[in-house]
Amino acid sequence: MKTYSPRHRVIARDLVTNDVICDLSPDIISLTVNKAYRMAAGTFQLVVTYREVDGNRYDQMLTPDDMITIELDAGDGSGFKYVLTGLIDRIARTFRVAHNGAPERRITISGRDMGKLLTTIELGWDISGINRLQYPDGTNMITAAMFKRFMNSRGTPEELVTYIYQLFETQIPGADYVRHFNLKVDTDDDWQLYSPEMIGIQGTDTWSAMKRVENQPYNTLTTATNPTTGKFWIILEKTPIDKDGRLSRESLHEIGISEVVASDIGISDAERINLLCLYPPSTEALTNAVLDIALAYADLTRLNKASVQVHGVRPHVIRTHFVPRSFWMTNKDTLQDVTASIERSKLFWEWYLKNETFESGYFSIHGNPGIQQGDGLLYTDGKKEFFIEQVTHIYSVYPAPQFITQLHVTRGQDVRR
Repeated sequence: MKTYSPRHRVIARDLVTNDVICDLSPDIISLTVNKAYRMAAGTFQLVVTYREVDGNRYDQMLTPDDMITIELDAGDGSGFKYVLTGLIDRIARTFRVAHNGAPERRITISGRDMGKLLTTIELGWDISGINRLQYPDGTNMITAAMFKRFMNSRGTPEELVTYIYQLFETQIPGADYVRHFNLKVDTDDDWQLYSPEMIGIQGTDTWSAMKRVENQPYNTLTTATNPTTGKFWIILEKTPIDKDGRLSRESLHEIGISEVVASDIGISDAERINLLCLYPPSTEALTNAVLDIALAYADLTRLNKASVQVHGVRPHVIRTHFVPRSFWMTNKDTLQDVTASIERSKLFWEWYLKNETFESGYFSIHGNPGIQQGDGLLYTDGKKEFFIEQVTHIYSVYPAPQFITQLHVTRGQDVRR
């Protein structure tokens, strides 16, 4: 029988100096943290008491883009874990009259994790070039920068995402926010893209530029706060599904009925797929664009005839601008290009073929800050494994202590025998 005595630690820091502005922990009334797989930024909301600390209220001490770190401890002996490193979007004073007629004042602080910067910083504006023009030898460094972008407009997802991350790191020399980021790449994808648009990406934020070259669904671009260090990770990984349509995570979080406080799990045909077509540009270039998509290339199209006869055509067309490496080789390697595409279409078919049989929904469990979006879940009582799409931590001190973690899950299927 587990016991739970949850604790919290919420610190506000200066983004530039990393100095502590204030410790909000003693005045936390409630907090919520939400994070979804594949998304650039998660969200948070803090509700704190309306009082002065050293002569100032929190709304007078804090400003947008001050950094917030949130750590939670389930109280089960596992200790504190970071659930978010983020930036403030808004600080507000709230007022209402309670049911008993008493006035109730609070301060609400909301924001996003460090992924906020990925969605707001545009990479087309390389302002470091302004300073480079001042070099006494007269070297035109902007021309050199453009040449570098031209040379990096073709590559694998790993190469292209890494290049964009390097632009993000170096766009503003000495930028204080960079030290809070890390990039992790874990994919075997050797398909390549030629993308002239990368030469000039004015008006494109960092996240959109990275998403453009992730080559999904084979790869997934996502972000996470490291639970041990609080560092913010940008992650490009091979989508964690194996050739049999099962999760490929090395370990799964285990929960049982004793940890569940609410659940809603079931099956749906909302994502039923009985026709799948992989449509890379190497195929598109060789076919008549006015033909039905299924006629583009038969070996890249998968069909469940029995399902179509009952449910009608439920298609999923996967368009990608990436092509197998052999596409850039000599003509004698054309067959390799087709073979690689066929193998990938088979893989995707295994991923989606049984969609309507997978369970999905949510589990609300006793607070567990160690579970993250993108992890695998093993429900021991039902002997089912799931993929965790989204994690929401709901924590309150008043009017009653509570720590609940809500897990939104998909791809539920029987555990391997």
